[in-house]
Amino acid sequence: MTTPEPNGAQLWAALQRAEWRDLTLTLSQRNPAYWPGHMPFQWQLWDWATPKFLQKPGPYQTAWLTIDEHSGTHFDAPNHFIPAPDSGREHAGPAGLISGDQIAVDHLCGPAALIDVADIRAEGPGHSPMIEPARVREWEAAHGPLAAGDVVVFASGWDRFYEAGEPGYRYASERVVDGEGPAWPAPSVDCIDYLYDAGVRCVATDSPSMGPAQDGIPTHVAALSREMLFVEGLGSVHTLPPRGWFFLFLPIKVEGSTGSPGRAIGIVPADR
Repeated sequence: MTTPEPNGAQLWAALQRAEWRDLTLTLSQRNPAYWPGHMPFQWQLWDWATPKFLQKPGPYQTAWLTIDEHSGTHFDAPNHFIPAPDSGREHAGPAGLISGDQIAVDHLCGPAALIDVADIRAEGPGHSPMIEPARVREWEAAHGPLAAGDVVVFASGWDRFYEAGEPGYRYASERVVDGEGPAWPAPSVDCIDYLYDAGVRCVATDSPSMGPAQDGIPTHVAALSREMLFVEGLGSVHTLPPRGWFFLFLPIKVEGSTGSPGRAIGIVPADR
């Protein structure tokens, strides 16, 4: 006797019983949504009350956006740091041909392995403390080994600096531009190597970048050159447990993109 496969209604019923956590930062012109020095995020209402744009009142309203691909909660595609093989540029390779629109949706989701790194401190201002393999092995000793398909989520609590107005200066500009204050924890190249060998292909963080503030290139190249993906700028991940939930990120699909903003979700089963 064979067991009948679950139908769509049964699957939806199971998902409805789960708790859905929004792990996405809200994009706003008042928040530090974009990387320092890049195109600022802009939002402009276009509606029936805007005679500058419309000749007569209309039945709807919308808005236009100016947005960097790496604004707010977003992911990095391989071509973000890896040039095309025939470019003649440093770090060029086959991964440089892989843009954001080519990424399969199941490559940005999987069972979550949340590693708390909030206690790691930097040695000097403008520098990120490095997350080394020893921290990951320590987590594995307590929660079980990482498996192929796991999404490793580094939780530092850095999203607390994503604030409206001048306080948001602490999120990235204070560290990256002015070199003041310790920066967010970031995985070293050795850590990326360790995760890759464990079968991890997607790594996420609640900081503005997976790379350290002092030099983000090596960490990005180590991962993206091997077609690993980064999800950066998460929010509220520190409220989730180390294991037992599912991570999902759905980006905007843009032809030729180097990444894209999107919606990050943590799905926690009802029996968790």
